[in-house]
Amino acid sequence: MDESRTLEALFPGSRHNVLAALFAEPHRWWTLDELAGRAGVRPGAVLPQLLRLRKSGIVLRIGRAPVAVSSLTPHVRYLLNCRPS
Repeated sequence: MDESRTLEALFPGSRHNVLAALFAEPHRWWTLDELAGRAGVRPGAVLPQLLRLRKSGIVLRIGRAPVAVSSLTPHVRYLLNCRPS
């Protein structure tokens, strides 16, 4: 199965781009502008996605603008390390 189609089906729109950026560097803390640049979306499109991810327990924290940052929660980072090879 094509991985990009699977991601698009599970995480529509810009959400999969934001997740891909977060998962690429799971220990990194991001500003909205950095994350938007990495995800290839406008900064205004990142915040709603981060709020959804925070509510679902995937994103650890979202700070206040202009230095809004996020990081993956420890349990999500653990799951990333348990991927089959």
